[in-house]
Amino acid sequence: MQTETKIAKPLSVFLLLALALTVQAANASTRRAVVIGIDKYAPAAPKSGETTSQNTERSGWYDLDGAVNDAMAMRDVLSLHGFESDNVAVLLNEDASREAILEALRSVLVEQSEPGDIAFFYFAGHGSQVANSSEVDGLDETLVPADANEGAWDIRDKELRRIFGDVLDRGAQLVAVVDACHSGGISRGFPAGKTRALSRDPRDIAGARKEEPADRRPPPGDRGALIMSASQSHQYALEARDETGMAHGLFTLTLLRALRSASPDESADSIIQRTKAYILAEGQRQQPSADASIERLGSPFFGGESKVKRGSVRVPVTALLPNGEIELAAGIALRLGPGSILVNAEHSDVKIRILRNDGVSRSVAERVTSDGSPTNVGDVFELEQWIPPMGAQLSVWAATPVSNAKLDALTDQLARVRDADCIRMVDDPTGDHSQLNIATWNGNGWTLRTDEGLEIDLGKKLSKRQLCSRLAGGGEKNLFVSLPPSTALLEQLRFVNDSASAIELTSDIRAAHYILAGRFASSREYAFVLPSATRPGSVDAALPKRTDWIAEKDGAVLDNYAKRLARLRAWLTLEPPGGSVADFPYDLALKSGERYVDTPNASIVDGEIFELVLRMPPNAVRDSRARGHYVYVFAMDSAGNRSLLFPGPQQGIGENFLPAKPTGRWPEEIPLGVRIMVSPPYGLDTYFMLFSREPLPNPAVLQAQGVVRGGGSESPLGALLQSVNSTRGTSVVTPVNWSISRIPFRSMPNSP
Repeated sequence: MQTETKIAKPLSVFLLLALALTVQAANASTRRAVVIGIDKYAPAAPKSGETTSQNTERSGWYDLDGAVNDAMAMRDVLSLHGFESDNVAVLLNEDASREAILEALRSVLVEQSEPGDIAFFYFAGHGSQVANSSEVDGLDETLVPADANEGAWDIRDKELRRIFGDVLDRGAQLVAVVDACHSGGISRGFPAGKTRALSRDPRDIAGARKEEPADRRPPPGDRGALIMSASQSHQYALEARDETGMAHGLFTLTLLRALRSASPDESADSIIQRTKAYILAEGQRQQPSADASIERLGSPFFGGESKVKRGSVRVPVTALLPNGEIELAAGIALRLGPGSILVNAEHSDVKIRILRNDGVSRSVAERVTSDGSPTNVGDVFELEQWIPPMGAQLSVWAATPVSNAKLDALTDQLARVRDADCIRMVDDPTGDHSQLNIATWNGNGWTLRTDEGLEIDLGKKLSKRQLCSRLAGGGEKNLFVSLPPSTALLEQLRFVNDSASAIELTSDIRAAHYILAGRFASSREYAFVLPSATRPGSVDAALPKRTDWIAEKDGAVLDNYAKRLARLRAWLTLEPPGGSVADFPYDLALKSGERYVDTPNASIVDGEIFELVLRMPPNAVRDSRARGHYVYVFAMDSAGNRSLLFPGPQQGIGENFLPAKPTGRWPEEIPLGVRIMVSPPYGLDTYFMLFSREPLPNPAVLQAQGVVRGGGSESPLGALLQSVNSTRGTSVVTPVNWSISRIPFRSMPNSP
């Protein structure tokens, strides 16, 4: 049985790795990786009478949630790109000490590398800085190892640069990816998640450690390396949740999405740009940075020439279980849901079916053929029929419900403070408020979250005097008071008690996609509110900021809105099987005269008229691997309304198969014959292009009303798209040969 590589005793493990590698041909090109994931940073409290070895000069220790998940998912995706498991060293949590990380880099990536090899380094965890009085700015940027809380020094950028230079000196190609940052801050409004930045180490490293002479070699990026970081130097590296609720780094989550659907020879620049677009589509400002030459950006992401078949999802058998089941190195990371069929890459008559995912990197399957051919550990299977995992598509947070009598009392408290001199009461937290303070019920009392990000306990009763003392500073302060739901209202939300629902009620507000907010205008009303909509100045997310406000007695309408939000979010996160985008060489663009708008988050103005076109990018596939597809284009506006734009009602059957005659040289541009004019509601509008080798039986399923203007219900999704309905557990076989792309545009009124 194969197990993951964990380095508890680095030297002994690396000796075994070295012995294993001696059986390879001396001139063979090998791909090696060191993958680091650290969640555990907070030091354990010392037992009574014991002293602590904690670095007490550094404050603010806190754990992360998704770094280990990132490392395991990255390890699995590497297997799709030619990295053998024996050549991938994974260090998690306490195993990722300073010395273990440095030893892994030297032993695996430096000492074993040969000319033409690929060396890959991945780090998920905290980034930081350390004081260095010998530097002009007095600081070095760092990665924080697991034993930093015990006094170990961070790993400085200078140390990494020297090791990277040594790898390049060996003639290997280097790729380094870091999901960490070097700045922290306070989020505003409803909490949105953790950042991967730890407070600076104030100890001066100058003189504390012997400094090696400055590395005079050119920077790794100038020598053919690709160095990729989670964010710009002034930004945060955020944590996020995937569609199953599992924590990840936002950067890694989107990079993995790009890598899973990439063809083996897709350029590094293309992967980077798609990753940035995915982050923008999530409504976040975080932008990854890349250090590489123009030539390197034009070559495959991992460098070299891939031997993996174009467009395939390949997973190896890791164990044969006693009950006849088969263990695969797959899992949630590769989005292979129960029911997916895979075929043996060498023996096409041997097929297996996924039974369940056991975490991020393990699946269990059964044989579906009985011809007697054996299945062995190490056999590789390729995807034939795909069913996405049916995790929850929408997480909702609601305050602890209260009885009707208690809710009446809380409403009375709100009424008594509305006319306080220090307060400007806000009835909609998604409005245009320059600063906003929010009070919520925590089950035992009121909590005030100020516009500066502070959380203040207000006690069991709201009072003018207490609020004004807490909101001191002169002038009226904007305040939104969110009433909790009644127990009766929560019972009307059927998804709360439905285990098959694609919507879940979460107790972790940081993991919530929407907040159930309550207000009292002329009566009590409730709406689902997007958390980021309460953060002044933040980038609007592609989802609606909120639903309509609904009377307390109409909980069934809120339940319907939640289901619509789940469908909307499913469209925004829907991913195709890996590699399927490779053989349709067109992107969607808006065209006005000679101007093209195809950059994510570009601005379009009220009254502008555009034509929809398909445009071939410079690096598109132009050979016999390209195929014509059925094309569908629809738009989703900031209110959640979906409109099918192409094919229109005037198109006949099959007229959306493009190019119409895919022979010879393909056209650089294909007009779709659709003209659109920018109009309200303004916000982030997302345009989708769905392309498939098979036509949709009912394209009208792509249209639906939103969640702000009320009314209506949408048709059931066709067979291809039932995997994004509002119920979990409905397994629908989905063809492998389809894909989807999204471009968000920001519509806005025309300035006078």
